[in-house]
Amino acid sequence: SLGWDAIGQNPRGRSSPSSPSTDAEVKRSMARVVPPLFEALSTLPLLTQVSYISLDGLFFSYYKDGTHTFVVYSNTTFASNSSIQNPNYTWYTQLVHSENGALYGDVGTSRAGFLNH
Repeated sequence: SLGWDAIGQNPRGRSSPSSPSTDAEVKRSMARVVPPLFEALSTLPLLTQVSYISLDGLFFSYYKDGTHTFVVYSNTTFASNSSIQNPNYTWYTQLVHSENGALYGDVGTSRAGFLNH
């Protein structure tokens, strides 16, 4: 485990906004996605970012900035066929231990914006 017990929950301990995916589905998806992404970032020296996004908005990205590694992720989804997007769709940012993938430090949050067509 890379310290992702909180996936499917708000990092500050509150429940995720309601979404089409359940917490268990989000955790299963992240369990499949996170390890290969971290392995790629760790073993390919010229790689500075690796990301995953599902069709329903589940998002995860590792990136390097100088000597630090960060993660940006969402732990909820949005309904892609809905005309009203989830206003609580949030991205979280946190430092990652570059050798073992463990999360540490404060969690930053930002609301993801949507383009209206």
